[in-house]
Amino acid sequence: MFIAHLPAGYLISKAMVGMNHLRRLSQHAKRRLVVAGMIGAIIPDIDLLYFYLIDHRQHGHHSYWTHLPIFWVVAMLIWAVLFWNRSRTWFWLGTVFGSSALGHMVLDSTAGGIRWLYPVSLEYFRLAHVQAGQSWWVMNFVLHWTFWLEIVIVASAGLVFLWSRRAGYICMAGKSDLYSLYR
Repeated sequence: MFIAHLPAGYLISKAMVGMNHLRRLSQHAKRRLVVAGMIGAIIPDIDLLYFYLIDHRQHGHHSYWTHLPIFWVVAMLIWAVLFWNRSRTWFWLGTVFGSSALGHMVLDSTAGGIRWLYPVSLEYFRLAHVQAGQSWWVMNFVLHWTFWLEIVIVASAGLVFLWSRRAGYICMAGKSDLYSLYR
């Protein structure tokens, strides 16, 4: 995935903020959760710094610990234990962040491959294999059918963003409370 991680994090976090027990949060708290989800959706790719600057592209960046689902599951469990009784705000920030990071793994499973069964298995799981055929490797992915999935995710996030902006304006104007259910 190239362009869909951030929009997918937006969609995941907006969906989580829309849950019944989080709807009563202030707009500021909801925005913080959405930002946490968006950061969580791109943070696994922080390994690209190591990939390019230190490892010099010796290994695929999906082999690093930031692309292991077990890491994010364990991190979320530890986070939940630490913050469940201390701070619900921090608990939900970590939950949204980790859920978006796991969403990153799902998206990378379309064509990039993720080791879902690590440490039991080192096998990479992917929905489709992208054949090399273009001189610039990026074009192999852009011309593959999975890129349409990315376009759908980006378009969906754009529509949700526009809808929530419009819904927020209508609710503030006092015209309808129906839209507040979807913010």
